[in-house]
Amino acid sequence: MQDARSSIASKASIYPASARSAFYLQPNTLNPMADNSTFETFKLDEVNFKTKLTRKYLNRKPYIPADPRKVYAFIPGTIVKVFVKENHKVRKGDELLSLQAMKMNNNLLAPKNGTVKKIYVKQGNNVVKNQLLVELK
Repeated sequence: MQDARSSIASKASIYPASARSAFYLQPNTLNPMADNSTFETFKLDEVNFKTKLTRKYLNRKPYIPADPRKVYAFIPGTIVKVFVKENHKVRKGDELLSLQAMKMNNNLLAPKNGTVKKIYVKQGNNVVKNQLLVELK
């Protein structure tokens, strides 16, 4: 155990992040990730923490909340039947279309009340996961 600590201490400099928290390791310039990352300080339960943000984290795809007016394929499959037409009024829970995947028919329902703005698929089309199928307005 002592050998592991001395090995870590030789490769990094130790500094306290706050009086209440434990000691944290700060990489030195020999670390290949040091130039590819930045440090960020944040506060949690009255304790300041300092963490390293890597390039991969900084370049991640941002979160985009789901739009309830758009219906996407949740699994790859084939469109068996389309139950609605454009400009057709639908209520929450009405069937929009039937998607066959893995030998099972899945009826996709309207997520909210509205009018069908556009239908992006036809009967017999093969669809991939997360493909836009129907848009409501």
